[in-house]
Order: sequence, then C-alpha cells, then structure tokens
Amino acid sequence: MPGILEARGAVELHADGFRAQRARPYALVLLPGRNARQLERLAEAYHVELLGVHGPTELLAHCRERGLGLSESVVTDLVGAERLAATRRRRRRRRAMSAAAVGAVLLILSGVAIAIDPGVEHGKVVSGRSGETRVP
Repeated sequence: MPGILEARGAVELHADGFRAQRARPYALVLLPGRNARQLERLAEAYHVELLGVHGPTELLAHCRERGLGLSESVVTDLVGAERLAATRRRRRRRRAMSAAAVGAVLLILSGVAIAIDPGVEHGKVVSGRSGETRVP
C-alpha cells in the first residue's frame, strides 16, 4: 500500500526502499481502483491523512509542495552517485528492451496479417445489390 512515512534514527537505504530505527505512517495514498473503505479505516486508526492522487507524479508534486522527502542531492549523497547512475542505466536499458520486444511483436503480427490476407485482387469482379463492380 503506497504512502508517506516519517522515519527517524538509524536509516539503511536499499535499492527498493529503506529500513529505519523508528517510523510511523504520515499519510496513506488512495490510488484509483483500490479499496477506499479499507484505506479510510487505516487512515482513521493511525490518525493520518488519506491522499487521493492519480499516480506517482501527483504524489511527488504533493510532497514537494509541503516540503516532504529528501532532495535529490541528499539521496545522491546517501546512496552514491555511481549507484544511482547504474540504477538509471538499468532502467533505461529495460525500457529500451521492452520497446524493442513490443516492436518485434508488432512486426511479426503485421507480417502474419499480410500473409493471411494479401489484400484485394485487382481486376476482380464483385457482385452486390447494386450489380457487378470491377475492383480497380
């Protein structure tokens, strides 16, 4: 479940998140298609705000408006510039490979479609309600 945490004490940063000595929920995020009633009960139980945002971009804008989170320079100092650069390279490579795979599938499917239906035979005579028509 997405949300915003308030963390203190010793913090360990990992590629997919972090661990903190002490942490508590600051806000919960209600995304479209999620169980709104359950999140409302949790927000009430933890006395936190329930944010209705439509994705990570809106959540980031919300946090920046309120001065929440770490700046990019602090994250770079904590994680390390080389490690961040390597992570970004891996993500770009994955996106490029996904795009190439989708392109290859589309090319294969279009080739199959052409092989199955090579198109209209020109010069053919077709008959219908209005009579016979020759396909140019």
